[in-house]
Amino acid sequence: MKYKVAQLQDNLEENTATHLADIGELQAEHSKRLAELEEEHEEEKAEAAAKEQKLVKKLADAEVRIEALEVSAKEDREEKRRLRDENDAIGQQVKEREHQIGALSDTVHDKQREVSTLEKTVQLQEKSVTNQKQRIEHLEAEYNRVKEEKEQLLMDLETALKANMENAKQFEEQIERAQVKLQSQQTVERQRRASNIKVPVRQAQRSPWQVLFGIKPLPLLSEIAEPVKYGFLQKRSAWLRRWDKRWVMMTEQSVYYFESFNQAARANGEIELEGCRVAEADEETGRPHTFAIYHATRRDVFFQAATKEERVEWIAAIRSLLDAPADATPRAIEFNSPQPH
Repeated sequence: MKYKVAQLQDNLEENTATHLADIGELQAEHSKRLAELEEEHEEEKAEAAAKEQKLVKKLADAEVRIEALEVSAKEDREEKRRLRDENDAIGQQVKEREHQIGALSDTVHDKQREVSTLEKTVQLQEKSVTNQKQRIEHLEAEYNRVKEEKEQLLMDLETALKANMENAKQFEEQIERAQVKLQSQQTVERQRRASNIKVPVRQAQRSPWQVLFGIKPLPLLSEIAEPVKYGFLQKRSAWLRRWDKRWVMMTEQSVYYFESFNQAARANGEIELEGCRVAEADEETGRPHTFAIYHATRRDVFFQAATKEERVEWIAAIRSLLDAPADATPRAIEFNSPQPH
């Protein structure tokens, strides 16, 4: 038993020693492992410190970048606000431009209408100028023709005058002899007849030319006793087409015109109303309140009244005589004829 206990003690001691050796080895390995772990921990700690420094640096960089981004975002917001303001201003300018364009478009339409009206006016004026040129050419041709006829008439008249000068002289001598003979006969007749015999009214003296060619002298203003109508009118001359003031008196058969209201003045011309017609002539003369007396074979005569009413009175007076029957009793037509000044 003791032997077994001693053997057990020996085994126990041996096991204890073995276990102690194993424990020493384990402690050595543990110390070694602990040293390794501490070394690894230090390395990891150093790495962690380095990583922490890197992270701190990255964080600082990130904060810097965030600040830069915030500044950039602020600038972007300001830029966006500025762009929005500019966009609003541009929109307002666009609206103003559109309004201006609309106004300019209306102005362009107005100008186009004015141009169209001016073109029509120019066309009318060109047409009028063409008509005037044609009329001028016609008048020039007519003037040349009349000039040639006038020259021919002057030549014929000069020839006739030369041919009739001697006849006129002889005729004047015959008239003088006839007047002497007539005066002698009248003296004898007065001596023979009683003193209460009436002397005939003396006729108006005519020139030898009037006697030769049978020209009837125009009456004096004082010789027109009962005119149908009278007054001042403007009359257009035949050749120069000049308008002159004339005193006009109308009888039952004729219209006489004088240079002035003078009882001793003789008429400048006579217009026999037989076969005539009267009408307004504003378009033909280009002047207001005008009328004309037309005849199929004689030249037309143009007059201008002071007012439209006065022209109506003259036309009515002339037409009343033209429309009256040949055997009608002459009568005066009452109008407000102007008095001479």
